[in-house]
Parts: sequence; C-alpha cells; structure tokens
Amino acid sequence: MVKSRGSFLLKGVLGLFLSTFLVMNCFWLFRQALQTGRAIQEELELRRASTELRCRLANFFRYRCRDCEIESGTAGRSLTCRTGREQQEVRFYCSLSPSSHRQTLYVAVRETNRSEAGINPLSSPHLDVTDLSWELIPPDRISCSLVLSLPEGGRKRPFREVFRYGSP
Repeated sequence: MVKSRGSFLLKGVLGLFLSTFLVMNCFWLFRQALQTGRAIQEELELRRASTELRCRLANFFRYRCRDCEIESGTAGRSLTCRTGREQQEVRFYCSLSPSSHRQTLYVAVRETNRSEAGINPLSSPHLDVTDLSWELIPPDRISCSLVLSLPEGGRKRPFREVFRYGSP
C-alpha cells in the first residue's frame, strides 16, 4: 500500500500541533505553580509578622507595662505606657518609614530623666501597617487592631488582639 504525500504532511502538522499544545500546557501549569508558591510565601510572611508582633506586644504588656493612655495626634492615635521599676515611658505609633517609605509601627522608649526617646521599628520594613487602633478595656486590658499588608503582592492580614497589662 502506497501512502500519499498529503498524509505525511497531515501527520507532521498534527504532531507539531500536539507537541506545541503540550508545551503550552506545561508552561501554563508551571506559571500557575509559581503564582501559587508566591501566594503561599506571602501568606506565610504575613502570618510570621503577625505572630512576631503578637509575641512582642504580649511580652511588653504582660511583664513591663503598668499604666496605659491613648493619645490622638497629627500622626494618628498612639498608645503611651508607663513601666514599673525602670520608670520609662513607652509610646507605640505608626509613621512613614524614611528608608522604605511605608507605614511602619514604631516604639519610642524614653526614660523619665532624659529628654530624647530611643525609637525602634516593631514591624518589618517591607510591610505596610494601616488602620492602627487602640482601645482600653477596663480594668486591665488593651485591644490592638491593625492591618498588615504586602504592597508588592497586595495581600493583607488583619491583626486584632486583646492584651492584659499590669502585674502578672
């Protein structure tokens, strides 16, 4: 049986189409896997930052803070706390970071006998901290609410926690 030239050409075109289709599907699956991996990485980063912030604040409020006061200023609401034996005034506030140009949560610690405060960031420089809100819950609890976000990926994670302050 003699095969015609058209059948060879048809088989070649079909083979090329099928191999192109398979390569395109593999590329699409690989791209989807990369996007999923990036989303998982961003979610884990936000979860890590949230846990770290929760631990730092819980440690401070539980073991060092004796009295709290909420203040409203030009930069938004801030929380001022006084410690026990160290006689320090600690202020938590959000401000624009000069290095990363993102909203960052800061802690400013000032000893009572000094005029200047030492200022340190509490949140990572690649995160944005928005909607910071403090609420005093009598007699010895404080509520902290904010939103952590990654500007590059657009992911956000709300953070809301109630801490107990004062002596253990």
